[in-house]
Amino acid sequence: MKKKTLALFLAATLIAGSLAGCGGKKTNEPQNEPAKQEEVQKEEPEESGERYLIWRLSSEPKQWDPTNNSESVSDGIVKQLFEGLTVSTADGFRPGIAEKWDVSEDGKTYTFHLRKDAKWSDGSGVTAKDFEYSWRRMCDPNFASEALQAITDYVVGGQEYFDGTGKYEDIKATAIDDCTKPLARRLAPGT
Repeated sequence: MKKKTLALFLAATLIAGSLAGCGGKKTNEPQNEPAKQEEVQKEEPEESGERYLIWRLSSEPKQWDPTNNSESVSDGIVKQLFEGLTVSTADGFRPGIAEKWDVSEDGKTYTFHLRKDAKWSDGSGVTAKDFEYSWRRMCDPNFASEALQAITDYVVGGQEYFDGTGKYEDIKATAIDDCTKPLARRLAPGT
């Protein structure tokens, strides 16, 4: 009986001690004073000189070539450095470098009309020939783009050129002039 009473007393003491440790001393005074806010002087960047963008990435990008990009880290960088013909949105597409585009009645030919003010970082104008070169380069079997299917599955002549059964000139992504570029698709959208 003594052992049972002693065990019960020790258990009650441990429980009481544990519960006492859970309570805190209540005061009406604030525990912490709010941090004083200091006015920060913003330095205005100089108009001339180098400027930097510091960007945290989850891993090292494999490359920054927009025609040979197939992984998400590089894709995030490429999308910040290069503007495409269009920009994908939740509602479809909005103009990018192409200020407008026309679609043929059968849905197989898109004609992109580029903005005349589109410039490369060196100040030279972006032309339809730049897109023609890039898309044909992606189909080149010697280049072996990781993003190959983005072109060969859709552009007439792309897969054939890659396979060696077609000619470079047969890839239907040809510039009409500096600001107009038609693109012939294998299939109409949704087929």
